[in-house]
Amino acid sequence: MKRRIHFHEFLREMNRRLVNEPRGDDRLGSASRQWLDGVELLCFDEFHVHDIADAFLIGRFLEIALELGTRIVLTSNYALQGLLPNPEFHERFGPTIARIERHFAVVHFDGAHDLSRTLSRLAEMQSRTYRNPFDNPAVSSEITTSLT
Repeated sequence: MKRRIHFHEFLREMNRRLVNEPRGDDRLGSASRQWLDGVELLCFDEFHVHDIADAFLIGRFLEIALELGTRIVLTSNYALQGLLPNPEFHERFGPTIARIERHFAVVHFDGAHDLSRTLSRLAEMQSRTYRNPFDNPAVSSEITTSLT
């Protein structure tokens, strides 16, 4: 199965799972395995880590996901070294950044225009657009012919 999720929604889901996970030696590993059950391809949209607790969570989660062979795509507006920018904690997130560098292909898209916002607005507009079959002359002709 393929799964795409906004990264902060994922964090909320995982925290809910952890609260309900029975006590044990590796609650995070167990919750991660359950979350990943059946997921072959995972896309985290807007990947960014703001606090150390989330950093530890995603570090263990990525470790489990890679062990399971899950293919992962991360989209982010931040370079790897910009993740968890707080200097007090950034160094402790270093092993996870190193894991991403080892196991992921990092592709930078630089430009003056943020395409993600343009594509998002376009998708929203298309979802609200009504298409009239009579706007297409070929369809209009076919409908008119079948009615006569």
